[in-house]
Amino acid sequence: MTHELYLDIETIPTSDEGVIDRLMGSAKAPSNYKDPEKIAAYVEGQKQTRIDHTGLEGTWGEVVVVGYAVGGGKPQVEVRRPGEGEKPYLIRVANVLQQKLDGDMLPFVIGHNVMFDMRFLWQRAVINKVHLGFQLPVGRPPYSMEYFDTMQEWAGYRENISLGDLCFALGIKHDDSFSGSDVAAAWANG
Repeated sequence: MTHELYLDIETIPTSDEGVIDRLMGSAKAPSNYKDPEKIAAYVEGQKQTRIDHTGLEGTWGEVVVVGYAVGGGKPQVEVRRPGEGEKPYLIRVANVLQQKLDGDMLPFVIGHNVMFDMRFLWQRAVINKVHLGFQLPVGRPPYSMEYFDTMQEWAGYRENISLGDLCFALGIKHDDSFSGSDVAAAWANG
């Protein structure tokens, strides 16, 4: 039996100093900068920009929240605990989802911009050497019959619309008071 897996994740930028050092290895000011203080300030500004961007890249960022529902089940949220490493967290999430999916190796995944969520989660699982116990249809062509992306269906391939805007347009009540861009600061503040 194929299960429907409604999926949404939240991510944060890396805090790994090795990753930050790697990202900063190529950082330099434009050639017209001559003042060492201005060069240092520019490079420092680049550092924060590059770190912040890692929250959108599964190669470097981290998963801190996985929201899901299986079939008609109640939506659930697994939040990474303060001090919990990403690997133990992903193992915990994988165990919970394996139980909910009841042996289903290829659930039908549904979400808004869900290709981002699936790829990011899959990348972090691979990097952390965590076996999810089920397959996420990453790398599948647009409009695959293995997932349904509300953003892609509405806006079209390579286009986007925020979940808040889509809900507004369709007259669906949606709380816009907290978004993905607020996650890193909320996580940093505990």
